[in-house]
Amino acid sequence: DEGVFEVPLGGTGFKEQTDVIEQGTQYSADILFVVDDSGSMGNDQTKLANSFSTFITWLIDHTISFHIGVTTTDMSASGNQGTFYGSPKVLENDTPNLVAEFTDNVHVGTSGSASEKGLDGAVAALTYPNIANENTGFLRDDAKLFVVFVSDEEDQSTESVSYYVDLLTAVKDGNPEDLFLAAIAGPATGSCSGDGTAPAAPRYNEAIALTGGLYGSICDSDFGVTLQNLAFEITSPTAEFFLSYLPDLDTLKVKVDGVQQGEERWAYDPFTNSVVFGAAYVPPMGADVSIEYSAIDTF
Repeated sequence: DEGVFEVPLGGTGFKEQTDVIEQGTQYSADILFVVDDSGSMGNDQTKLANSFSTFITWLIDHTISFHIGVTTTDMSASGNQGTFYGSPKVLENDTPNLVAEFTDNVHVGTSGSASEKGLDGAVAALTYPNIANENTGFLRDDAKLFVVFVSDEEDQSTESVSYYVDLLTAVKDGNPEDLFLAAIAGPATGSCSGDGTAPAAPRYNEAIALTGGLYGSICDSDFGVTLQNLAFEITSPTAEFFLSYLPDLDTLKVKVDGVQQGEERWAYDPFTNSVVFGAAYVPPMGADVSIEYSAIDTF
């Protein structure tokens, strides 16, 4: 007779685990700048570069793990079509000469198409084939995605704004809490003037409205205030805390500064292996979040 063998299916049992995270130190941000590279944008690219230092210093001081990429609004056959600009293409915390590299990367030139398609460019940058080739290494599963459009013209992408917002949300597995849009552009109606002029940009403003995002005027003399507000958003308290192991759900206990939280205040997301707090119960900055559970040891 043939022998019968029992083959283990991957687990060796359970172990008690406590993940302790200080609010504000676990956070990761993938930040995409979509920069208009048409003929009138030279000065605006310089303003963006000159406003970067304070922005990035704030992220570093708040121990944010970041990836930064830059693409353009040029979706023509000879344009970027969503590929990242510069070298290195993805800037990180340990990138040498970070401010200088960002300055180089956002000076994307002014010879791009006059049919600016920022929403199209963002989706192309963050989906296949670019995200698996030219832009590989940018997106992280545990990072919130920030997309910043910088243009002195209206978006001319062909589909509806909601279509593009849905695609960008899908990049983060359909979780709208993991997507934040910002625009440095013209106003929703009318036009702006100051350091340059720009027509209304209702499509960018609609995208911001759909996602609770951030608007800054392209006609401002510098973009420091807008980028500082973006930095505040990036470093605001997060509602989602990722676990180190897969948990036995019956054993999950969530505490904030030592106080156990009722199950009506949080939920477990099996797709991201994380605990997500309800909007009214997000732990404040600096709070210690401890998550106790029996870990399913799969090693």
